[in-house]
Amino acid sequence: MAGRFQGTTVIDRPIAQVFAKNAVTAKVGGYDLEPLGDGSTRVTIFNELEGHGFGKLIAPLALRAARKTADDFAASIKRAVESDTPEAVPAA
Repeated sequence: MAGRFQGTTVIDRPIAQVFAKNAVTAKVGGYDLEPLGDGSTRVTIFNELEGHGFGKLIAPLALRAARKTADDFAASIKRAVESDTPEAVPAA
């Protein structure tokens, strides 16, 4: 039986552990709706981003990405609030 492994391998403990954690999280976040007199609504989005570990270095990039999509996100909330029929609002 040349070339054939004969034996048993026992692993007592994990060799590596992987912990999943978001590098950047929103410590506080949401949006405010302010009704204006003409039937329209002012939407204000706010987020306090916090970096964890490597996320402390990339937090400014995450903030920039959030700012790029904020206007579209606010517009979809505004449309949903001001419409007569409910509209699905995409997740941020």
